Amino acid sequence: MPFPFLTRHSALVSLRTATTFFALLVVLITLAAIAYTQNVAPAPNSDPAYQTLRNLTLSGEAVNVTNFELKRDAGTFHLHSGTVCFTTPVNGKVTGTVFAGDGVFVLNPPNRREAC
Repeated sequence: MPFPFLTRHSALVSLRTATTFFALLVVLITLAAIAYTQNVAPAPNSDPAYQTLRNLTLSGEAVNVTNFELKRDAGTFHLHSGTVCFTTPVNGKVTGTVFAGDGVFVLNPPNRREAC
């Protein structure tokens, strides 16, 4: 017997302990790998709505306008004549327009400091 201090019983216990340890190690590594793959953040800028906004196109819908005025806050669009084209909807909402024609934009700041 090469190891006189090991009995047959202690060798079986050591083998059983090593097997249990190895099995637990495999389970822990597997669980860690699963947890890592589930917690990986999505790639930057991969949201479909963001990608649609980045690649915005005209929808083909257009309206001819004559002497149309659109006021928002301190700004006013005076569209004398031309065509307003709409962008494709993103999540069901039109997010932009393009005007081709004759018109002006007037900004009237709310106070004198902003006007300078």
